[in-house]
Amino acid sequence: MQSPTLWNAVVLGGGDPGDAFAAAHGARVKPLIEVAGQPLGLYVLQALRASGRVRRVAYVGPLTPEMEALTDLRVTGSGQLLSNLEAGLRALKEQQGGPGAERVLVVTADIPMLTPQELADLLDQAAAQAPRLAWSTQWCAAKTARQLFRGPAHLRHRA
Repeated sequence: MQSPTLWNAVVLGGGDPGDAFAAAHGARVKPLIEVAGQPLGLYVLQALRASGRVRRVAYVGPLTPEMEALTDLRVTGSGQLLSNLEAGLRALKEQQGGPGAERVLVVTADIPMLTPQELADLLDQAAAQAPRLAWSTQWCAAKTARQLFRGPAHLRHRA
């Protein structure tokens, strides 16, 4: 059996320091808003690590100690989406030592419904279907839409 393709990940966890939604929830930026007792960004990092498909994670934005423990590279964000993406990619490239992952997943840190199995499925299919990126994007959007209506078990209301 062939081992899975490994990816690097850039997690965009910054945001507008003046975000009214984050401020209303007592957080500096949206990924630090707590849901079911932990920050949104922590759910994303846990899913990336548990997927078994991610080699290194560059996190752009503020972190909690629990989030930092799951991050390989901490990158200071500039507040601008494209600049943050560039900074994350540059950090991965500069730290490229030993065997690396050629592919990079870019994900935002405010999607707590992301699950390890769905990430593994998506990344495996993307690796196999690389020339058909539009298909991979559509598949990801469809999976996300389904999640919005049912939500993963770890975030469902417990009576």
